[in-house]
Amino acid sequence: PALTGTPTAPTAAASTNDLQIATTAFVKSQFVAGANGNGAYFTAPGFQMCRRVMVVPASAGALWTFPLEFTTFPPQVFATAVPSSGSPTLAIWANGTAKGWVYLVNPNGFDVSVNVLAIQ
Repeated sequence: PALTGTPTAPTAAASTNDLQIATTAFVKSQFVAGANGNGAYFTAPGFQMCRRVMVVPASAGALWTFPLEFTTFPPQVFATAVPSSGSPTLAIWANGTAKGWVYLVNPNGFDVSVNVLAIQ
């Protein structure tokens, strides 16, 4: 490593899972960007995450197929309804999750924009 000026260090292999310092190149190699953040995901040994912003139609459901398959078990899914200014409190929930997808339900009488995060 060179720790003067702009510090440099060797870039670890993608499968590295230890306490060495991660370079920017290593971190960027673990992240795959989606269009506008939709379908973006990050993988590292023992950790996976993906994110999407989607619209769930009024009084209906919508399926999100993850851009990666979670390896060991269905992920934790966090869905946050994004209200427009002055909107009432919004409800949204996951009604089924598997290694490769989640089904979101919107009980509201109007379309809801949802920020979804799946983590394992």
